Amino acid sequence: MMELEMAIREYMLGRPAIKIEREEEDFMGEIVDANRGIVYGQIEVSDEGKLTNVMIDMEEITDNNDISLDEYEELGLDDLKEMAEEFAEEFCSGDLRYVNAQHWIGDTILVTFEQFDHELNLSLPNSGAQVEINRQGFIVSATLNQTYYQLTYPEVKVTADQAKVVLANEMLLKREIEETPDKLHIVYVPKNRFMAVGVDGQLTTIFDPDAEEELSKKAIDAVTVTKSLPELLGIEPDMVLDDSDDVQTWTSPADESVYVRIDRSDAYETMYESVKPWDESQQERPITELEDNAKQFLELVVGEVHTKFELEEQLEEDEPELTEEELAYFRAMEEDDDDEFDDEFDDEEDNDFEPFRTFSFLRTVQGIPVDEYNIHVDVGIYTGNIKDCTVTRVNEAIVENFSIDQAIVSLEEANQRYIAALELRLTRAIESNDDFPIYTLVYEIIFNGGKSTLEKVESNTGELIFEELYLED
Repeated sequence: MMELEMAIREYMLGRPAIKIEREEEDFMGEIVDANRGIVYGQIEVSDEGKLTNVMIDMEEITDNNDISLDEYEELGLDDLKEMAEEFAEEFCSGDLRYVNAQHWIGDTILVTFEQFDHELNLSLPNSGAQVEINRQGFIVSATLNQTYYQLTYPEVKVTADQAKVVLANEMLLKREIEETPDKLHIVYVPKNRFMAVGVDGQLTTIFDPDAEEELSKKAIDAVTVTKSLPELLGIEPDMVLDDSDDVQTWTSPADESVYVRIDRSDAYETMYESVKPWDESQQERPITELEDNAKQFLELVVGEVHTKFELEEQLEEDEPELTEEELAYFRAMEEDDDDEFDDEFDDEEDNDFEPFRTFSFLRTVQGIPVDEYNIHVDVGIYTGNIKDCTVTRVNEAIVENFSIDQAIVSLEEANQRYIAALELRLTRAIESNDDFPIYTLVYEIIFNGGKSTLEKVESNTGELIFEELYLED
């Protein structure tokens, strides 16, 4: 453990004296000031004891030590890549090669290193290390993939040009709606950003363990309202109303930490918040009841829900749960957060926050998604109250004036331009990840040699809008 402590310390701002506190059977641990017990970050190790994740709290270091990032000069990209590579090679097993660097959170850089298929000279996605480093050259976080993997060598039956012909017969784009100050307009975006062509010539998708699961959607039947807005929010007759400008707050006369608030101070959004007592010894309410409460709430505050929204399906209850070690780790993190914000929320500390279900209502106009107007409703699983929701106000006049016929470039024409612009590159992709990654071969869609991704195609001009993924080497 001392060897790991010394190694991590070398990459920390100010190189403070640290120790790692971790029970032998735990996968999670904390990086702690050796003299004062201040938590500077967290680590995670594999079942073999190899470092798999590290996160450094730079603010905690600067706040508790006589040191500032301003004392250090900002380094160039080449120097940052070299320092990140040194970190990756010290902590990650295997032969790693630099792949790319990109802007990350705030002013940090995320540098990716991957292992390679030496026979085909192809990188293995999610096989190496991702190192987040700040401009002064100190490590902020890192993810190290310390797992075994297997390479398969399927017969390559088609060339990249032949694979592109396969794509030419497919509709790869879909319509979405964006808002400008005075109107809604159509843009075309990829249906699936992980679409690829297998080396057997069949369409496939690339598995990405970091990608969020896209849940299915369902139509909403006309909503029958049987409950009032005060009932859904948990406003009780004895609560005291403070009506101040555009903010209404109902507070319990017995406990000021119990309140319901409706905030209309923002010209574009209304925020609803309810903090009420709850009893976890009571049985959780059925998900059908929670969903119905969310629908009724939205019907009351927005109206005509069944014509404006689709409802994202809930995850199944038998989804894999966190391990006991992970649960303990996140509970400890929450306790740290509670301590940090005690001064701000000390009136609420006895109330806690009721566990809730989130219901995502996806806004559509004439059946086309408008992501800016999606609404997420949090419903308490014990009280059934609406715990939290922000409703974006929609200019209905703009909605009424919208027409699909406004698009100058059709979906079909945009799809042709998209296919003409894309390139296909032979790459390794994860085929199965049950026990350890198994890599197969596919042709992936890239633009600009893999440095860009298509953001959208404008329906009024047909212009392809790209997002630059990586920093210039």
